[in-house]
Amino acid sequence: MARQCFTLYNILYFLVLLINIHKISCFEDTSPFIFYRSYSSYQSVFSDHVSTTLSGHAFQSLVRASIDCESTYYVFVLQPGLHADDLKHTVMPWIKKSIDIAPERLVVPYGYGDVDVENIIKYVEDKCYIYSIVIDSQSGEYPLLYNETEKILVVQFPPIVGTLEERRDLLTNHDLFLHYLLTSLPHGSKYSMIYISTPGPVIIQHRDASVYSTPMIPVKYNSNNPKGLFSRYSFFSEGIYMIWIILFILFPIFIIALTAISSIKISYGSFELKKDVIKKNK
Repeated sequence: MARQCFTLYNILYFLVLLINIHKISCFEDTSPFIFYRSYSSYQSVFSDHVSTTLSGHAFQSLVRASIDCESTYYVFVLQPGLHADDLKHTVMPWIKKSIDIAPERLVVPYGYGDVDVENIIKYVEDKCYIYSIVIDSQSGEYPLLYNETEKILVVQFPPIVGTLEERRDLLTNHDLFLHYLLTSLPHGSKYSMIYISTPGPVIIQHRDASVYSTPMIPVKYNSNNPKGLFSRYSFFSEGIYMIWIILFILFPIFIIALTAISSIKISYGSFELKKDVIKKNK
């Protein structure tokens, strides 16, 4: 029995290790997708929704369906190298506060696949008869936002790279830039925020000059990069993945339990009363 318990322990240890490996593989090419509005629309596609994982195509479709032309401004933020773990820290206080108080929001921590930002921008331009303007965050400046037609603001941030401390400093600066940008909007302006990120360089512990040669984020995500499990198989969502993992854990336990029970042998003599006891009772 002790040997069987030891075998069960080894199997469980191996399964836990396997789960961690698969989890890293599934989410290694994911990045957050965020969409929220500073107001409540008349016909909301979603009011308050947080999806653990969603394809870029599905996110793009939801954003397009939510364009109602009620927003005074549409703000597109392009941030490469952002991870879902970055949203758990306090390095982006303003954007997190804005999401928390937003009447309508869609937050996807583990987004995967293509998001054609140009397609969304063109759709907003054609539907709402407004134009876009690109804001270079590295210059630290942005134009006066009183133009009657330039209502689509496209903010391009440099990739988040470097050590953990350097990443946090960059994200804090980018968060502050967005805060100043949106507080400079004319009083009473309503806006929609479309925050798109793409998988970027891996977090490193030491400075590496090669990572800083990463180009500015492309407007369209590069679909030629190797993809993880959820992007290769659209039918294999995170929920189904977890169900399979649970089954893989429970099935060996069930088999070992049956084997242990079947190995127990009870002598038939255990159920027979001794002859002297029977005579005594008589």
